[in-house]
Amino acid sequence: MRAWPAPAPCIRNRRSPGSTDRSCPRRRRCHSSGRIPSRSHPLVPVLVYATKTWAVKRSTRDRFPPRRIRHDTRYSDRARPTPRRARTHSPGGPMQTRTVRSSTGRDIAVTVEGSGPGVIVVHGSIVSAADYRVLARELGRRCTVYRYDRTGRGDAPEFDLAADRADLAAITEATGVGNVLAHSYGGFVALEAARTLPLDRLAIFDPAMPVSGLFPTDFLEAMDEALRRGDTAGALARMSVGLDLAGPLARMPFAAQRFAARVFLRTPPGRPFADRLPAMVAEGRAALPHRDPARYTSVTANTLLIAGGASPYYFRAVCDALRAAIPAASCLDLPGLRHHAPNAGAAALVAAVGEWVARDPDCARDTAC
Repeated sequence: MRAWPAPAPCIRNRRSPGSTDRSCPRRRRCHSSGRIPSRSHPLVPVLVYATKTWAVKRSTRDRFPPRRIRHDTRYSDRARPTPRRARTHSPGGPMQTRTVRSSTGRDIAVTVEGSGPGVIVVHGSIVSAADYRVLARELGRRCTVYRYDRTGRGDAPEFDLAADRADLAAITEATGVGNVLAHSYGGFVALEAARTLPLDRLAIFDPAMPVSGLFPTDFLEAMDEALRRGDTAGALARMSVGLDLAGPLARMPFAAQRFAARVFLRTPPGRPFADRLPAMVAEGRAALPHRDPARYTSVTANTLLIAGGASPYYFRAVCDALRAAIPAASCLDLPGLRHHAPNAGAAALVAAVGEWVARDPDCARDTAC
């Protein structure tokens, strides 16, 4: 029979590695070789720091217990007021919801927030009115903000351009507000409605319109084909690549971008996107026949065309083309702002819109007011 070599003795107390004597300070050894684990392992400092931090926190908690909050009868059965993030009103005024009946028979839920001159927000593609909460809260310090969902979401799952124009006309008539702030594709809807509506002011941030072929639309067919196959992540990746909105991901292989889109669709902000992608294809196809900017020469509203400095290049070109066609139009560049700046409630955009609303509506293009 082959004899196995005896294990090496313990370095500190000269006992064998298999010894069960608890007096050995380093009795825990490697399972495979019987050697003593090295203290230079990279996880050893992390474990030591975590253990010391936990011990300090526990000792501090025992010595200084949390201070009890005295019950206040002003807050009913609660011990403290509602947290700031859970409040349902903006600093400008309480949030309200009213219903407006459109000429198409649709009941539109309009969210009203803030105080001051009224501004109607027309959202873009793939998003809804709820995605402009931050903008409404910040702009509500200066204006009364009206938000609503266009067709293609909620109770109107099918997109209809004529219904969108009718809905905006019904809201302006019911509220008496002639100021409109539109974002992305909402700018196309607002301009189409402004051809016949007597609006006072119209501000559009990054207008997504195929005027003069400046806006990219080649991705729509590939996006529609991916949706027909049930590949929602691929459709979202096709849209991001076609519109050059992927940022650093645009230089990655398409498979990596598709994987990133799949991960994003599983997050809480990305889950609603899957239901709104078909509406975006319908919106893009509805705008394709309207390539001539001369159709907007009948717009009488004082129009402000805003382009984000960090947005794709074609938004600036679209603004220039519309400025040449609309009689009372002016352009504004906001450096550093990306396409999603309205959703984030960017301070520069809020300040520009607040000053624009406070201006004289009779100011014409290129006039210092």
